[in-house]
Amino acid sequence: MNKVRLGCATLVVKGDSVLLGRSNKKHIYGQLVIPGGGVEYGECFCDTSRREIREETGIEIDNIKQVGIYEIIKPDQDNHRVIIFCHAEYKSGEVVASDDLIDANFYTREQIVDEINAGNICDTPLQMLANSGWA
Repeated sequence: MNKVRLGCATLVVKGDSVLLGRSNKKHIYGQLVIPGGGVEYGECFCDTSRREIREETGIEIDNIKQVGIYEIIKPDQDNHRVIIFCHAEYKSGEVVASDDLIDANFYTREQIVDEINAGNICDTPLQMLANSGWA
């Protein structure tokens, strides 16, 4: 690939829980991730956030805000990404995982701690959760 990919991941809050999904991608299979995906040409980050959450989980979100930038550089996996991290509120819909995810659910802080202790959350999502006060 040898090119930098631009993506957007969105932490969706619903009451006292946040939306996480288990990855269906081979290098992080089964690990919890914050749903998101690639930014399309001409698309603002808020629109990417809304589209990707709808595509990956089937829900609608509101009050989207950009809150950070993260970079993943893993040459051994041919992976260099810049991820715009957003925060949003759940608006409506039932969570249904797409092909990119094994499953997706809302997790409480206690459940997130259990998943961290079990080693089930990828590094970058863990940083995002910690920086947002969820881990």
